[in-house]
Amino acid sequence: MLIRRGALALLTLALLALVTPAYATVMVEIPIEELIASSDAIVHAHVLRTGAQLETFEGHLEAHTIAELRIDEWLRGTGGERALIDEIGGTVEGNGSWIDGTPRYRDGEEVVVFLRRLPSGAHRTVGMEQGRFDVVHTVTASGARTVVERDTSTLAFAAWVNGAMQVRDGALSPAVDYDSFVGFVTSVVEQLAADARTTGGAR
Repeated sequence: MLIRRGALALLTLALLALVTPAYATVMVEIPIEELIASSDAIVHAHVLRTGAQLETFEGHLEAHTIAELRIDEWLRGTGGERALIDEIGGTVEGNGSWIDGTPRYRDGEEVVVFLRRLPSGAHRTVGMEQGRFDVVHTVTASGARTVVERDTSTLAFAAWVNGAMQVRDGALSPAVDYDSFVGFVTSVVEQLAADARTTGGAR
């Protein structure tokens, strides 16, 4: 029996709910190259403001949190000086809920985020917390340094290892030099564009 890859992934995650202890949101870890390829836009930005609102989905109301970004640089895609991120979950008039692993943006944060465009024109973070990196400025004995960090501690990652399903907790990743990180992202974006020109693809 042939099972499509997407259906197999859903089946795997459903089985995890039966055979593993309680974790945060369980998903497959996305390699950085695939994260880049799956993004309609990648931006370095500052969070200007956030707020929650109710939206209608399949006949009922659900809370969404909207973050407005001031764009410092478009690393993939193009656009203006502002962009909106629309994430499911939030608190409205004291009531609401969140899905573990959904990124929460806060006023004043500096981030690099991997985004997919929604029909509304807003964006949503690719891979939940996997697609959000904090930009951190530090000062050490050797001088100022800017790094990126990612915290996936509200996620858990499932993988087949030696024929057995294993689940590991997400964590705060080691800091990576900002220029090196952006240089790598840019090089992958350029390669994707070159490949698309060669094959006549749209992306």
